[in-house]
Amino acid sequence: MYRWRTNAEIKQADCENIVQQTQAFGASRIYLAESGLIISEIDPNYLEVARLGLIQVILPRESGGILYMSEVSIKTDWIDSVSGKRCENSQLLSLFKRVKKELLKNMMEPVLGVNVVTGASSIDSTVKYTMAAKAFVEGGGELMQEGVNNVRFRPVAEDAD
Repeated sequence: MYRWRTNAEIKQADCENIVQQTQAFGASRIYLAESGLIISEIDPNYLEVARLGLIQVILPRESGGILYMSEVSIKTDWIDSVSGKRCENSQLLSLFKRVKKELLKNMMEPVLGVNVVTGASSIDSTVKYTMAAKAFVEGGGELMQEGVNNVRFRPVAEDAD
């Protein structure tokens, strides 16, 4: 499934053409699920990612020399609106681990995070990057996490360890 920002429209993608479909729609995020979901039964204004067993992938985007990084996340618990009880989707964690394993195959680490306000910096091995992101930075661009305006990231040279 994919959607554009907070747009109330959700579309179902097939695995064969997901890149073309999300680009044509202008999707900002995709949702991965273990099994088929019936899109017409999902309220896009109240997307319950934990209950539905969805992995959310915020897609990278470029704007003005900045590449906003992708983010892959899950939420395994939610409050049932009828009973008010906390519910948990424990199966989502195993799906996330399988997806993460595939995603990490073409990614490298670490990055250097630099606070552009204070100048403080630190190595971060939890943030990964692709060769395309590295080339973007080497070409003069900057890597940034959406909503974190004071930090920029850049790949650390492999021989810097």
